[in-house]
Amino acid sequence: LGLLFGNLQDAQEFNELTTEYLNKQIENGFLYIDKMSHTINDFRDFFSPDKRRAVFSAKEAIDDAVQLVEASFKVHNIEITLDIPKDIEVYGILNEYAQVVLNLLSNAKDAIVMNNGNRVIAVSLKVVKEKVYLTVQDTGGGIDEDVLGHIFEPYFSSKEGGMGIGLYMSKMIVESSLQGYIEVCNESDGAKFSIVAPVLANNNEYQKNTLSHQ
Repeated sequence: LGLLFGNLQDAQEFNELTTEYLNKQIENGFLYIDKMSHTINDFRDFFSPDKRRAVFSAKEAIDDAVQLVEASFKVHNIEITLDIPKDIEVYGILNEYAQVVLNLLSNAKDAIVMNNGNRVIAVSLKVVKEKVYLTVQDTGGGIDEDVLGHIFEPYFSSKEGGMGIGLYMSKMIVESSLQGYIEVCNESDGAKFSIVAPVLANNNEYQKNTLSHQ
């Protein structure tokens, strides 16, 4: 929202504040506010025994998260590449799944900005061996090996001023809502996080097609 207000101020200063631009920014602002409201409710209800799990579109959750970070990523000249050959359904809570993706994207952005190297984040969605893998891979230089084993612990953070809550909550969400797990490893030029969830029965045909092309 702060970035949005700054854009409006700049547009006014340089006489670029058209009605169309203003309306679009207002629309984006309400989108951010709505997402924040949902996030507050999600965290408030996180430990509720009555929360309802359902089948949802993994692609929709990814799109929701990407839409929220697009403006910030453009400011930092960071490109997001999406490798989603086909949508895959997952059983859990869409908003919580999207929250985990959003957290991974935000962490990836911070790593890239600190590393000041290539500015690409690759997101992929696929089925392998009856598991749904959503991966977020950055070019932020990777995570120190002595930190890697502690990164999902509560109140542990490798970032200056970090609270150490984001990845811990992401782990809790994936395990509780998806009955899955989250893992991390270092690749050649950055870290790769994977959200892993059980595949649904109606994804089996997609899985066969995917494996036959590997």
